[in-house]
Amino acid sequence: MNKRNLFTLIELLVENAVKAICDTLRVQYGFRRFWKGPEEYDFQSFSLALAVIQANMPNAHVIINCQSYMPDWWLEQNPDSRIKWFRNHANYPNY
Repeated sequence: MNKRNLFTLIELLVENAVKAICDTLRVQYGFRRFWKGPEEYDFQSFSLALAVIQANMPNAHVIINCQSYMPDWWLEQNPDSRIKWFRNHANYPNY
């Protein structure tokens, strides 16, 4: 999803929350989206989401749901640290 589409989606979600008189929003963000490499992080889209919420709902409560799926680069560098599914013992899938 490009930044413009993301911005439009966030605006729509915030607009719907305002119309519904909702003061709590959940923002979902995961390691794979911001952890680009060792010591390399990109929080631009996360910052954009929070800026849109702040501009439209300055008193909003924000719940941050951080998905901890490890990025592909990390899985490749740490093959022995992969978790396994308990039923079929397959390596953790790359989502």
